[in-house]
Amino acid sequence: MSLCIAVSLQSDYSLAIMPLLDRLSRFAIPFSVIKSFLGQKLYLQGLAVLAGLYYFASRRKVEKVFFPLFIMIGLNFLVAPFYDHLIPTYIRLFQFLAMLGLCHYFWKVFDFKYLPNLLLSWEIISTVFLFIELLLNRPGGTHWLFTSIWRLNLLVGEPNFSSLLLIVVFLIRSERRQYHFSLWNLGLIFMAGSRTAIAVVLVYLILKAFQKLKNTKIWSQAFRISLILLILSPFVMRGMNRFLSDDIKRALIKTTSNRYYIHQIYIDMSIKNPFGVGYFNGYNQYPKHLVRFDNYLKQDLDILSGTQLAEQHNAYIQTLSEFGWPGLILLWFFLVKLYLRIEKNNKRQLPAYLSLLVFINFLNIFNEVAFYLMLAYLLQESEDSSSTAELST
Repeated sequence: MSLCIAVSLQSDYSLAIMPLLDRLSRFAIPFSVIKSFLGQKLYLQGLAVLAGLYYFASRRKVEKVFFPLFIMIGLNFLVAPFYDHLIPTYIRLFQFLAMLGLCHYFWKVFDFKYLPNLLLSWEIISTVFLFIELLLNRPGGTHWLFTSIWRLNLLVGEPNFSSLLLIVVFLIRSERRQYHFSLWNLGLIFMAGSRTAIAVVLVYLILKAFQKLKNTKIWSQAFRISLILLILSPFVMRGMNRFLSDDIKRALIKTTSNRYYIHQIYIDMSIKNPFGVGYFNGYNQYPKHLVRFDNYLKQDLDILSGTQLAEQHNAYIQTLSEFGWPGLILLWFFLVKLYLRIEKNNKRQLPAYLSLLVFINFLNIFNEVAFYLMLAYLLQESEDSSSTAELST
């Protein structure tokens, strides 16, 4: 009798909480990415965290495909006490867990007939922010190839992270063949001026064209090789550092805004700390590893200490330095397993997935709403080979 009452209470609790989560996802999540074009943090991302926690509270279930990431987080809970900044690390790990809950919700509960509205809201907000920034005359600048370009921060408050959101919207729109919206997003991406995002658009278009080859074995093998090279990027960069001349290295420093050697510092960090230094703690450990580099380089990188420019700007290297070698292996397992799932059930989605993996070579993405929406979309579309329904706006 008591068991029946407990089950009934849990069912009532789930029924009560899911409508709230549904309203939150449709009306609040689109605004959760805003960080203000004036530079202030609005802390609205807590809405996304709340949605993820609501999912776990009501469903109490973890899908098998996410097991490697949960193990990765669990191991980091054990490693974090050996380093400083323990409380901030634990808070960030709980945020990571909640974002996985958000991904579960988007995949298993969210009604995808509302997806066009979700995407449209982000497109409208981004466009409004674009005009506000232009009216305030607040464009920033950066260098790209052999010239300088100006760029806008848009709704996430930083060109690259705003472009991650726009890239996800662009990929989903393109996969659904809503090309008029894809062109709208392309315009916003170019106005943001993110070199990474522009490169990812080109990669996606090339992969889509390559996929039209009649010989499927050629592009299938090429896609698998691309996957391997992408997830092995820390080792590719380490190999480059060993064999490239100093002149080429200096050119890479300039071209990548110092990120090429920042990556080397974090790879060094992982060698000294094979189990990681704690999630989001690599940023704090960064200054301790500058002594390994030449004086001319150390002077350049010292300037970046304490700024966001000192972050890894690479999800694989972030995982390697903060979650350690076990964490990187678990991330590989997750990414390869997801690739094989998409390859088996819906090969048409592979260019979008590989394009996402290209983007995360240049950003830390574990706390970004757009990343989890894209994962959920790919998982939902790969449920079975008949998942090809198109939604119109």
